[in-house]
Amino acid sequence: MLSWAIGLGRMVARILRALFEWVTSDWRHAAITMLGAICAVQLIWIEPALRDRIADRTFERDTARQERNDERAAHQQTKIDYREAQAEAARLEQKRLDRVRGEQQEITDAVEADYRRQLAGLHARAERLREQLQSGAGAAGAGTSIAMPRHPAAGSGSAEAAGDNGLPAAFDRDPAEQLERDVIATEQAIQLNALIDWLLKQNAIDPNSGDPSARGAQ
Repeated sequence: MLSWAIGLGRMVARILRALFEWVTSDWRHAAITMLGAICAVQLIWIEPALRDRIADRTFERDTARQERNDERAAHQQTKIDYREAQAEAARLEQKRLDRVRGEQQEITDAVEADYRRQLAGLHARAERLREQLQSGAGAAGAGTSIAMPRHPAAGSGSAEAAGDNGLPAAFDRDPAEQLERDVIATEQAIQLNALIDWLLKQNAIDPNSGDPSARGAQ
């Protein structure tokens, strides 16, 4: 084994001595050798390191580009979500307003219908009493009075003091004149009662009864 190693060392030494003699024998040989050494260094050390650096820079560039794209996409999605939330809030608000307006209109229609019904009944009774007066069949004074509708909140004492029909006794008035006075007073009472009824029912509307957020807060 030792002799083999010595022989290998002598062979390498002869090769190096021959290479040295060849390089130093001509300047062109030295230039070729230097160029070869430069190429070897380029291939063995510089180029791999450059490739690694390029790969690192490429990875960093791709990572930064991906992060930028992700940030842009997230920002765009945030704007989309915000616009959708605004649209949904506007839709719910419009739905709530439509519901409140619908309930208000239903109350208005019902109160107006009842108001017109009471007026029609009043005018029909007044017309019958006028015909009775004109034919001489009507009785004077309280007999020609028209019962005035009273609001439920009104006390019963005043009604008893005024009589069963809720009207003060006539003071020596002509029956026809008293009848017209009673009609006007009763029309005003019906109108006032209808207005009070309308206000109470309108005030009872809960504008947030159909709002999910309002129910959640409760």
